[in-house]
Formats: sequence, structure tokens, C-alpha cells
Amino acid sequence: MKLVSFFICILFLAGLNSCQPVIEVEEVDSFENVNHPRVLYWFWSPDVLQNERYLTDLDSIAKKSPFNLIFITARDGVDFYNYEVMRPIFSRLVEEAHQKNLKIGLQLWDGGDEIPLEHSMRLLGEKEVTLDAVGHASCDLIAKHVRQNSINRHSDVKVQKSELFKVWAFKKAEDGVYVPGTLSDITSIVQSVSKTPDRLTVTINGGKDLAGYSVYVLAQHYYNWSDMYGGYVSDLFREAFKNYASIPFDGTALDEYTHMRITPPWLMPESESFTERFYSPAMAERFKEKYGNDIETCLLAMRYVPEGEEALRISNINHYMDLMRGGPLQVERDFYHDSKSVFGPETFIGVHNTFHNTLGGDELWQTGGNWWTLPREYGHTDETSILPTQMGIAQCSPRNVLYNMYYHEHPDTIFKKAVCDLAYGIRTHYHAYNDTHGWGVKLESPEFMAGVRPIENAASLLNRFDPALPQMDVLLVFGMEALQNWYPDREVRSKYELNTQVRPEEVAMKLWNQGYRVVLASSDVITEGKLKVEKNGTLNLNGHSYTNMVYLYPQYMKGSTLSLLEEYVTCKGKMLLMGEFGKDFEGTDIEQRISKLGNFCNDIPEVVQGLEQMGVTASRLPGNASINEDGSYVETFYPALSGSEGVSFKVTLDKHEFAGICKGMIAIQTDGKGRLVKLASVGLSELKKDGKDMLRLSSPSDIYVSIDKQGYKIQVIKGTEVLIKDIE
Repeated sequence: MKLVSFFICILFLAGLNSCQPVIEVEEVDSFENVNHPRVLYWFWSPDVLQNERYLTDLDSIAKKSPFNLIFITARDGVDFYNYEVMRPIFSRLVEEAHQKNLKIGLQLWDGGDEIPLEHSMRLLGEKEVTLDAVGHASCDLIAKHVRQNSINRHSDVKVQKSELFKVWAFKKAEDGVYVPGTLSDITSIVQSVSKTPDRLTVTINGGKDLAGYSVYVLAQHYYNWSDMYGGYVSDLFREAFKNYASIPFDGTALDEYTHMRITPPWLMPESESFTERFYSPAMAERFKEKYGNDIETCLLAMRYVPEGEEALRISNINHYMDLMRGGPLQVERDFYHDSKSVFGPETFIGVHNTFHNTLGGDELWQTGGNWWTLPREYGHTDETSILPTQMGIAQCSPRNVLYNMYYHEHPDTIFKKAVCDLAYGIRTHYHAYNDTHGWGVKLESPEFMAGVRPIENAASLLNRFDPALPQMDVLLVFGMEALQNWYPDREVRSKYELNTQVRPEEVAMKLWNQGYRVVLASSDVITEGKLKVEKNGTLNLNGHSYTNMVYLYPQYMKGSTLSLLEEYVTCKGKMLLMGEFGKDFEGTDIEQRISKLGNFCNDIPEVVQGLEQMGVTASRLPGNASINEDGSYVETFYPALSGSEGVSFKVTLDKHEFAGICKGMIAIQTDGKGRLVKLASVGLSELKKDGKDMLRLSSPSDIYVSIDKQGYKIQVIKGTEVLIKDIE
């Protein structure tokens, strides 16, 4: 009889439910972090280098903090490009860190201040003047709208020189339009003088033949900022990697890699707008290669076109913006590839390129808004990026965790956000140890370390549980091309030459707040091949499946986007559209093709109505909880995670109710039939299934439960007795 029972149990462990499973209980001191690192930013100011303070700080991080991947970043004049000084320091740092089971990541800025003039980025300033009765006019063009101070520089960003770029004369018909046949390039007859690097005085003597004509003047202002289009920036990073190749760095990072930093919205004078254009000879070459036209012709057509040539202006605005946005992305791709080549395929590549975290200000002119196409294993955001955006960025990256860099002057604000983010697959990249800028609390403070440890202990348990990303119901894709082009409606022209009526984040948050699980992505995911139509008619966003899509702002979409949408509709895909439409990327009329794609909505209520008609309901869980793509459930509670009081939780999985009491985090996964597969919790006291006790502990304890071929394994903190373990 004993032999029969033995074989029955063996059959159960092979997948049958014929007897109670084997349950092993193990007491542990703590739960080691696995699967995903716990990340810290460490500012290196000059005093960190004095008397080997970096080793003392490293020892403190190892002993007093929960972090195991530390990114070092140069601040206040420290130069990571001073190889003779930094190489031995980095070598010692990484060696000591590895002995302490810590990993070190190297964050680099873009190479310093001594930039050869031929490799410097320029900003083109513009003026329109009218020639008098004798064909004469003069004007001053002054360099402006560049932020002079920059954390990634040893000195301020300055104008190196100003010179004439191009001048055209034409008979103006109306604003932005000239009479055909009147345009002429008069650059060669224009005189210019620059008495200071930031100012150019232009004098035009066109003669009586040009009397009354309008003149469009472009001046180029050279700055000590590296040109990203000709490979100069990528070569600087390659040189750095070459010099540090003997040091086994565990990660590398670019932080908010951007074009030249321009005046942000909160500093832009009310009477001014950013109308300048980035330019370099290498950028002009890339433009010629991509579009077959001279960039000078494009720059003119972005402002002035012949009568009846509206499409010409549309296409040239789109062409320039597309190339401009692609500059930072190419550097990011080079950086990623070169990092892996030098430091190995497992190198952790960070961090975010969300700059000011909203699309409607200066973001496109800085990072290019390439949030969803950044080459990273993990998605990265920072500060207050909205959840639909974060979920979109996370889904566009291979790994099932997103890192959000965060700082604040109040520790409780940091703790609350970090706890809430855990429920959505987000881990906090804490900013910063030795915060010399005073932007947030110094992370080395005892107050911070005491508060963050229970949060990161919860993160470690979740990392061990390793759920899939949250399940999203609605794929919301917006047209980046519509955002970057206001023309021809001057009423929607923003201070940064964008379309003020294109507000995808606002739409996403209104749907989110109504309970819809919304993921937001730009049309770049189509252009870059991340979004595809499967043979069964579903949409696949980098491995994440959707049966519906809301496409916002279809105006000026690229041919590849239109083709994908048509393919989806042909496969009987469900789609709603919202926003102006009619023209494609080149300004060609495609109104009839777009009108066949789906139902058009005028506002959010109509979108909600359309979703309901497609069978999509608002299913986001109340509180700070998520159901994930693998069917698992995660919920976090603040401030309970850092307190002593337990909180109750309750969730229905596979038509079974799971309920209990914990101290701030609970994660449960079942097998689709209601059987427990995994559990992780902070301070669990009890767990019930359909009102029946499954687990009861002698005192609240962190706990991890898993199952394998041998049965269930319950891990609890030492000193905790498992009173009830009726898991099956």
C-alpha cells in the first residue's frame, strides 16, 4: 500500500492532482536580489576624487544601501575624458566594487568643450526684411535661445562665431507665399560683418530691380556643441571605450542625450518663439542622401513656397523634422553597439532620453522624442512620465521591467512614487548619491537609506517573482508627423513650431483615468517595424498582442504607416481614429484611403463609445494594482510598505477569490485553474482562497512561494513559523 501511495505522489508531481503536494519550508536571512538590478546614480564631484573618497563612498554604498548597480556620472568639472587621471581610478573602483558584489556603470556626456569648428553644431537664425525704393535694407541677427549653462560641460555653451548662411529675395504674395518666378538667391551680393561672436549685421543692396521685394536671411551661429551627424560624437564615445576597454565595466549610459540645449518653455520669453534650425555640413550631407535635395532648398521651403505649392511646404517641414529627430537616435544606436562590442553582450545599457517628459514643448528639438525606439534592453523614463507612456516604452523594450529615474527634495514623495510604480513593473533608478545640485534629497542620508530599504526589499521579491508586464487593453498610437508639423493652420502653431492640437498624452490620461488600461506609443513604432499585423489579424507590438487600436492624429502619416493600417483593416482589425486627416508625409491627398480605415471620433467621449462598441471595457483594477500578461496579480500599498500595520488585499484569479493581510506588497500567480504557482509578499500574515486558509504565519514575514517538479517551496524570514500551509 505504501508503494502504491508513493507512485501516486510521483504521478502528482508529474502534473496530476491525485494527492497533496510535497511542501518544503526554508528559513532565510533575506531574499537575494535576482533577475533585475537595483540601480543607483552616483554624482562624481571633484571632492570624490580627493584622498580616494570614492572608495570610502563605495564601501558605504555596499554596507548601508540595498543597491547593486551603481552608475557614476561626472559633475562639477570632473572629466571622464581625462584618461590618464581616470583610468587608474576607474580600475581600482571596479575591482573593489566587484569584490563587494557591486556592479559599476559608466555614464558619459558628449565629450567636452574643445570642439573643432568644422565639427561644431550651428543654429540658423532668420530674419525677413523688405527692400526700400532703391533695393536697400539692413538687419541684425543675434544668436539666442540656447541654454548657456549645462551640467555636462566644464564651461558654458557659447557662440564661437556668426556668419552669413543664405539670402533669398522674392516678391511676396502673402505670409509664407511668394509669386512664382520671382525667387532669386542673392547671397553673393549681401554684405555682412560680425563684431562680436553672437551678432551678425547684414546689409543688402539689391538695386531698384528688387525694390519692394521681401528678403529672407539666414545666419549660422557656431556653438561649442558637437555635431552628431558626421560621426564625430560617436567617435568620441568609441575613443572613451577604447581607453577604458581593460576595465570590466558592467554598464554604460547616455543620460538625456540631446541636440544643443535650447531655451525650455518655462524660460522662453512670452514674446519669443523658437524658430531657429539646427544645421551642420554633415547634416546637409545626410539630408541629401536621404531625400535627394539640398538642405538649403528645404530650409527655404519650410518658410516660403510659391503660390499653389502648399504640398511643398508640408513635405519639407516633414523631411527636416524627420532628419533632425533622427540625429540623437543614431548616436544612441552607435553607443549601444559599441558598448556591447567593448564591454560584452551582457552590458547593461542605460538610461532614459525622456528630457522634459512631455511631447508638446521642446522635447522633439532635444531628444527627437525617440522614446519608443531607443536601443535598450530595459525601457527607461524619468521623473513624472505618465503611466501610459511608460507602459508603451516598456513594451517596446525586450525586458519585463522599466526603470524610472527619480529625485525629489522630500523623501516621502520618493518613497510613495517608488512603491506605487512597483505595481506596474517599474523600478526606481534613484537619483542621486552625493547630489551636489541640490535637486533632491542626498541619498546617502540615514533618513533616506532607512526609508528606501523596505521598498527595495519589496523590489527584490518582485524581481524574484518576475511577473510579465501589465496587461493593457487599448493600443493608442499617435502620429508623430502630425505633432511636428503645424502647417497650414497658424492658429495651432506652438512656440516650438509644433501643432498644439496634437495632445496624445492628454487623450491617454483621460482614458486611463476612466479605467482603461492604455498603452501610448508614437507612429515611430510602425516606421521602425516594432508594430506588425499578425496572420490572425491581431496587432503585435514587440511581442505584445492587441485586438484593437486607436490611431490619433493621422495627418501627414508616412506611407509605411498607412500601409500597415490598411493591412490591419483588411484583416478585420478593429480601429478608431481621431484627429485631422487628408494629407500624407509628402503632402499628397490621401483622404479617401484614410476614410476607409475605421470609425472617426471627434472627442474622448466618442472614443469611449467606440471602444465600448468594440467590446473593450474599462478593466483597470482599483487601487495600486495590476493584472499582468502572464495572468499574475501585483498590488502595492503606501505607506503600509514602510509601516508596521498590515493591510488587507483581495483579488479574483481564475474565478477564485484570494484574500489576505500583508504589509505593503503582494504578488500572486495561478495556473489558469486556480492553483497557486507563485507568490511573493512583504509582511504576509495570512492568505485565503475562497475563504479557506491557505497560509498562516506566526508573525508577518516576507515570503516567497514557488513550485517545481519536487513540489512547493516556501521561503520565509528566519524565526517565522508557517502555521498553516494548505496550498493545494
